[in-house]
Amino acid sequence: MAQAGVTYRIISQRVQTAAGEQVVRLADGSDPRQQWLRLVAVKILLPNILLMMLALFSVQWAVKRALRPLLDLKEAVEHRSPQDLSAIDIQASPEEVRPLVQSLNRLFERVNAQAESQRRFVADAAHQLRCHVLTPVAWTPSPCFGWI
Repeated sequence: MAQAGVTYRIISQRVQTAAGEQVVRLADGSDPRQQWLRLVAVKILLPNILLMMLALFSVQWAVKRALRPLLDLKEAVEHRSPQDLSAIDIQASPEEVRPLVQSLNRLFERVNAQAESQRRFVADAAHQLRCHVLTPVAWTPSPCFGWI
């Protein structure tokens, strides 16, 4: 028989008395297995589940805190304009990622040098085209205009 989550063990015994036959029933609601199960649930499982949840949140917080400088570096690189090839401050970055920052700075220097080289080449080519196109036009016949 179960009542309010407690299982009762009932023993019935017929007893012959002076008043006649009587039925004696003894009910016990203190099942040792149920008590042991409740004890395990309350004193062992519940604290361990709480500790595991606390450990999970603690590790998550620690990882986020440890990765914050790296995420800040990521944000700084992502929000740069394409024309901004200035070096990233190495001292502001965490020691663990300084080799990465140095590599990025070297890459920025190479891209900046290449862009500058291309700008000089285009400027020189434009200058050469202007100078060499204007000078011979005055002295040579042009297929479109004849002698100028």
